[in-house]
Amino acid sequence: MNQLKNYNGKYLDIYDMHEKLEIINNEDNLDISQATKFPRNFLLEKEKDDLMPLPRKEIRQKYHLTLNEVAVSNESLVSYKSNKYSVPKKFIGLKVGLAVQRDKLLIYYNNKIITIHQISNNLLNIKDEHNLKYDYKKEIKLDEEVILNEMRNIDYD
Repeated sequence: MNQLKNYNGKYLDIYDMHEKLEIINNEDNLDISQATKFPRNFLLEKEKDDLMPLPRKEIRQKYHLTLNEVAVSNESLVSYKSNKYSVPKKFIGLKVGLAVQRDKLLIYYNNKIITIHQISNNLLNIKDEHNLKYDYKKEIKLDEEVILNEMRNIDYD
C-alpha cells in the first residue's frame, strides 16, 4: 500500500486504484530480489515443483467468492433483496457480480471491484461519487380546496 503513495493518492475510482495495484504487483514480481539476486517470478518457477498440491476441490470451494450476476439498469442501479444500489454510470447495461461480505455488498465487473455499499433496508442506496440525482423523496402538496372540488365532481352510479 505504501507504493500507492507514488501516485499522490489521486484515483478516479476504486477501479482505477485496482489497476494501479495490479501494475505495482507486476513490477514487484519482475524486480530482482536483493537477497537472492534473482527475479521473484524466476524463483517461483524454480521452486514450484517443490510445493504441495492444493487441497481437494470440495475443501477449496468453501473459500471461493461466488458472484450473483445482475444487469445494471438504465438508472445505473442494481437490485439486491428488493433494494437498489448505485454503480458508476459507465456500467449501465452491463452485467456485474454481487457478493456479500458480512454487512457489505461488493459489486464487481470483470473480477475487479467497482464499488462497496453498506447493506441497508433503504429502498434506494446511492453514493454521492456516482453522480446520480434522483428526487425520490419529493413531497406532493395538494390544496384542500382542489381535492374537495375534485370529490364533488365525481359521478356516482
